[in-house]
Amino acid sequence: MTVTLEEQRLGALRWIVLSGPGAEAFRALGRHMRAEIRAVVGEWDYLAELRQHVAGPPGRERLAAVARASGEGFPEVWAELAALADGAGVPLGDLALLNFRGDLGAVGEGGGCSDLAWRRRESFIAHNEDDAEFFDGRIVTVEALAGQHASREAGPGGPLAWHTNHGRYLAGAEADPRGTSLARGEVLQALEVPAGEPDAAWFAHILAGAAPPAGVRADSSPGGSSVTLCTIVANLTTGEAFLLGGGTEAVTIPLTDLARGGAGAPPVILAQTADGGPA
Repeated sequence: MTVTLEEQRLGALRWIVLSGPGAEAFRALGRHMRAEIRAVVGEWDYLAELRQHVAGPPGRERLAAVARASGEGFPEVWAELAALADGAGVPLGDLALLNFRGDLGAVGEGGGCSDLAWRRRESFIAHNEDDAEFFDGRIVTVEALAGQHASREAGPGGPLAWHTNHGRYLAGAEADPRGTSLARGEVLQALEVPAGEPDAAWFAHILAGAAPPAGVRADSSPGGSSVTLCTIVANLTTGEAFLLGGGTEAVTIPLTDLARGGAGAPPVILAQTADGGPA
């Protein structure tokens, strides 16, 4: 089966649309993103800290346990990660370390994401994607930890729900004091519920308008380089998505077009391959 990779622009954001068999598609993605992936593996200081963390206990044992459980429980996903590493020409262990870092007890840099959910007359989901500066129906928040899970639905107990990067409903998933999850959670917990229905701008202002204590946007600081890379607000009632990247103006796109990988107009194709080979 043919592997197709297209890179488009969605406002200021790069948007890669990939189709084809799993392993072959991820290998093509690795080739397409080789420079960026190799830069992270070779130049990101935090990866060196992670390697040091897993060089001995308890990080080493945690990494081995997570890798073993992932390979046994999700062999197809593990094969896709291996194919991505192969296409990028980097060790599988480095990509595994990057993907599993939240499970290894090493937060560092204060990285994390923030979420808002709303359901009353209209339904919204909004999300901040934070990482290193180097990089319809029911609405339910679900937490999972070591075979346990808990969920809370937005609506019955109040229209607004929030989540950051620590467990609110499960013991054992407390926030790392070195991170910013608790501080961001306090900002979201203190939000006043609007009397009327909010619009996308309300969510965008909270997530991307300001850093704590006025909002939850992550800005670079001397203590860490985590920044808010992009923000998405999905109106599940009207079927529209609003995306902001790097402080630019929002781009609006139908959720159906976003899911299909089409911008509703002829896309700007920056790179394309039809055989899984180099673009």
